[in-house]
Amino acid sequence: MLMGNDTNQNPYDRKSSVALFFSGLFNFYQFAAFEVKQTFLDLISFYLLKMKKELVLSLPGFMLCMLPALEDQNGEILKKVEKILISTEAIVGTSEFYGEIWKAMLRTPRARLSAIRYLDKRIPKNLKLARDQRDRNLVYIPEYTIKIINHEVTLELDLERQQRTRVMLERMDQHDYFYFYYPNKTKLVINALISGLSIVDNSNYVNRATLDFLISHMPINGDINSISENIRLVECASLAYTKKDFATLNKLQNWLFEDSFGDEEIEGDNDCMHNTIVTIVESQKRLFKKSMDLKKENVKHINTGLG
Repeated sequence: MLMGNDTNQNPYDRKSSVALFFSGLFNFYQFAAFEVKQTFLDLISFYLLKMKKELVLSLPGFMLCMLPALEDQNGEILKKVEKILISTEAIVGTSEFYGEIWKAMLRTPRARLSAIRYLDKRIPKNLKLARDQRDRNLVYIPEYTIKIINHEVTLELDLERQQRTRVMLERMDQHDYFYFYYPNKTKLVINALISGLSIVDNSNYVNRATLDFLISHMPINGDINSISENIRLVECASLAYTKKDFATLNKLQNWLFEDSFGDEEIEGDNDCMHNTIVTIVESQKRLFKKSMDLKKENVKHINTGLG
């Protein structure tokens, strides 16, 4: 039995067991028959979404199930999945929700395409739109926090965090915008985008979708990313030139140059143009240095072998 018959069992252990049980179901969804998918989504809607603590505990596995489901071609299923994800965000909190999607994109190649497309669709493109989301009560505060105490995972009602998040929600400046939609931005979000720009394997669709996100949400001459963050992104994106995929190169061209070197920018915003040039030049210098270091290492190995 899932719960067991021990009446003295810790209630939290039962919650952990239910979360573990649901996590075990998630992986099969992608390969299930249509009728089974319908039943599974009904199970999620009618049961798991009502068990908030279990959902918080099983969130990583849950997202890895729901994200690939967004690629389903059946309109009825797609609407159900989108509705489930909206409800999930309301339960776990906006920052936790998007943070888990960014983690899925970083760690799980099969989830990258659906993840970046969903992020492109759902994340407000700028601070003004984020404030509009807040005013419509569409940015959510988490109730529970997962903590590790004495080497055991516990789930606590965190009133202090709720109050802290509520203050950020009311203020909603650039830092708060990042907190809700780009949590741990430099380490998590930028690395996730770099994984989406990777040219390893057959990744053309992921590359294109990632560049679409950069064009719409992180223009290179905007104020979302720092110069150092953009340098890392441009360095990785530049490798796409080696694949010669026309659609990818066209999107890369748009991100790098479309809004950077027009007459209006040259006359009215020299700082933006300067930052864009610095970003591109520094990224190419880093690529060149890596290439030269690799050649030196290869020569060293050859000479060592001959010796």
